[in-house]
Amino acid sequence: MTHDTTDTGDSLAFGCPRCGHAAHDEYESLDSMSPTDWRCDHCAKVFNVVLIECPHCATETISVALIAAEQPSLHYFACPVCHRPALDHEEAGDSLF
Repeated sequence: MTHDTTDTGDSLAFGCPRCGHAAHDEYESLDSMSPTDWRCDHCAKVFNVVLIECPHCATETISVALIAAEQPSLHYFACPVCHRPALDHEEAGDSLF
């Protein structure tokens, strides 16, 4: 699992955990806080991506894993910039992972 906050201005960039090929969310298809399967353009393998947007400072962090079950629990995720929790107390009870 990796965390990457690369923002190229037009799209978020992250790497395939299998081959390392760079991927870009050019069409902003990732929903915040929702695990999404993504197919690598290079090796054609599917991996899982979560866009985590900090509710406090709006920093976007990408988490990449081979499968959704390997993604970090948002209950324990802290923003790498402001170090505050990704979920507030009300959202923490509704979180799916």
